Amino acid sequence: MLYISSIKTLTALTFITRGSNILLLLLLNVILARFLTIDQYGEFSLIISTIALLSIPVQVGLPNLVVREVAKFKVKNKWEEIRYILRWSGFVIFLLFSTLSIILAALNSLG
Repeated sequence: MLYISSIKTLTALTFITRGSNILLLLLLNVILARFLTIDQYGEFSLIISTIALLSIPVQVGLPNLVVREVAKFKVKNKWEEIRYILRWSGFVIFLLFSTLSIILAALNSLG
C-alpha cells in the first residue's frame, strides 16, 4: 500500500509542477506582450518556437532509453552505470542541440 501511496504523491506533484509551469509561462507571455513592442515580441516568439522545435529531434528517444536503463541498473544496484548513462545522455543531447544550432545559424547567415 505504501508503494501506491508514493505513486499517487509523485503523480500529484507532477501535475502540480506542470500546471504551475503552464501558468507561469502564460503570465510571462502576458507581461512580455504588454511591455515589448510588436517586433520584439515576434522575435521572442520565434526564438521560443525554434527552441521548442529543435528539442524534438534532439531528444531522439533518449528519455525512454534513460528511464529503461536507470530502472534496470537500479534493480541491480549498479549506481556507477546509472551515473554513466545520465552523463552520457546529457552529453548526447548537448552535442545534438549544439550541432543543430550551428546548422540553423549557418542557414540563417546565408539567407
